[in-house]
Parts: sequence; structure tokens; C-alpha cells
Amino acid sequence: MAISTTFVATPPILSPTWSPDGSVIAYDSDFGIHLTNEEGTIGDVTDDRSLFAISTDGRDITPVWSPDGSKIAFGFHQHDHWEIYVMDADGSNRVRLTQEEPLAERPPNNVSPSWSPDGQHIAFFTDRNGKWELYVMDADGSNQRPMLETALDGLEFEYGFVAERMVSWAE
Repeated sequence: MAISTTFVATPPILSPTWSPDGSVIAYDSDFGIHLTNEEGTIGDVTDDRSLFAISTDGRDITPVWSPDGSKIAFGFHQHDHWEIYVMDADGSNRVRLTQEEPLAERPPNNVSPSWSPDGQHIAFFTDRNGKWELYVMDADGSNQRPMLETALDGLEFEYGFVAERMVSWAE
């Protein structure tokens, strides 16, 4: 008697984040950034994943919705380091917000974006100065600067490059 089994491998679902209205979840997987909902009626793991992908690049991680739900900030593995990008919630208009200095000895990592409650800023962690520090930038990527510069003196941060969220803003 032969027993037949079918194994359907489902990709990992990482860094899930609710849309501001609570109706949709964005998450990253080995196949990019996708959408689903609580019932799984959109973007079910057994469906054609490309139908629910807002990104099909497996190097995109840690999506996070803007407070108005119009944009998603995320990390991207840029060759040998990580950068922060933003795109419209439908996956269009992908824009790079952080960028290494030309001819830098070591390109810095910029990871774990988080929107301010008013949507005007994005906080993130960077190792551009040789250690992990909390930075903030305007939502268009301009005006990058340390956040709470002296308030965090003496604290040491570590990022393990496993798509972890390091910061969350709330009102």
C-alpha cells in the first residue's frame, strides 16, 4: 500500500504590519513585500503570490505603513549593506531615502524604519558612525540627523539583521 502525501512549502511571513485602518497587513517574505488580511482572503499563501505582491524583490524587508496609509517605508539589501526606501501603498513610485557617501570606506547600514504619528518623519537605526544610533529624517529622506542625541548616551543598540523592528512611535 503506497501512501501519497503532498507537501506545499509556504514561505516565511516576516515583519507583519497593519495598515492604519486595520484592514490589510503588509509583510515581507522570501518573495518580496505582500498584502493579506486577517481572514487570509487576500494574499493567501496558496494563491498566486504575484497577485498580492507590492514588491517581488526578496531583498525588501520590514515594511511599515505611513499613518495615512498612502505609503510604505521598508529596508532593502543594497549589495553589501542596507538602505531605507519608501513606495506608494500599491508598490509604485519606489524612492531611495538613505544613501552611502560616495567613496566611503565602508557603506553604512540604515535599517528598521518607523513613521512619526504625523507622517512627517521616519526614524531609523544606522551604523554610519561605527555604532548603532537612532536617527530621524524628513519623510522625503532629507534632513537626516541623530534623534535624541544626548538622551541615549550610554545605551548600546544591536541589530541582528533578521528584519527586527527597533523603534515604534505612538501618539
